[in-house]
Amino acid sequence: MFFKLEQRVSLFLNQNTSADFTYQFQKKIIRVNLRNLSPGEQPISSSRAMEAVCTARTEYELSAKILPHFENFLAAKGSQIPADGLPQPVLSLKDQISALLREYSVRTVRAIRWRAAQSSGDHDVILSPGGILKATLQFSNDGSLWKSFLEIGGEFEIHQAVFVSEEFRSEIQSMVANAQDEPLSHALFLEAWRQRFRYPRSALTIGITAVETGVKELISNLLPSAKMVSREFAFTARDQNSPGVRANTSSTIRFFRESGPTSRSHLENLGEGCSDA
Repeated sequence: MFFKLEQRVSLFLNQNTSADFTYQFQKKIIRVNLRNLSPGEQPISSSRAMEAVCTARTEYELSAKILPHFENFLAAKGSQIPADGLPQPVLSLKDQISALLREYSVRTVRAIRWRAAQSSGDHDVILSPGGILKATLQFSNDGSLWKSFLEIGGEFEIHQAVFVSEEFRSEIQSMVANAQDEPLSHALFLEAWRQRFRYPRSALTIGITAVETGVKELISNLLPSAKMVSREFAFTARDQNSPGVRANTSSTIRFFRESGPTSRSHLENLGEGCSDA
């Protein structure tokens, strides 16, 4: 049975380029083709020039247990087979082949961008087509007539709608009237949350900054006398048990104790929070 996976990738190719790459993995031949978008293909990114089509192909000899399923798929009407409800052996094989073809596609594009010294391109390599349903792995018994599995794609979120009660309305009105605004920590959190799928590394960095900023804001509000120190106090990525982190935490708590009247519960909570961070 022939299998192929066609994806849009973030790659800047010269016009009219079509390049083939051949690999061997555990006695299986994997072929990867990269080409420009044809005139009839619409880009899914903001730049047509920065987008290419990557098609990875391979051939698998199906077991006697799985082969009848694919024969039924090919005989069925329509070109797409819903992946939901498929037998587990079929799902496992589909995921295994998809992961293999996707891996060689991504590695090929990354190697090209590296060796060609391209400074542009998405970190993810694979561009998301958008939408809820997406065609994924394709299969064929002759290499000419293809069918594909149809899966639910994208990321889903459940949002809580805002209920504006009289108490809540009054609170917001008072905040705005007193020149209060959204804290920087929350604005950073929203930015990190927005980027978590497309740019996960950047989202993680921004998220850590959001937490650090929020804790500093909390310290400043709870302990006004420690406002200057809280601005200078920085989280580290070192192990929480390292001497440097313990010393930094201890010296900070000691300053809070010596800086004036402070609630004991605040100091205890702050110390626990810093040691558990």
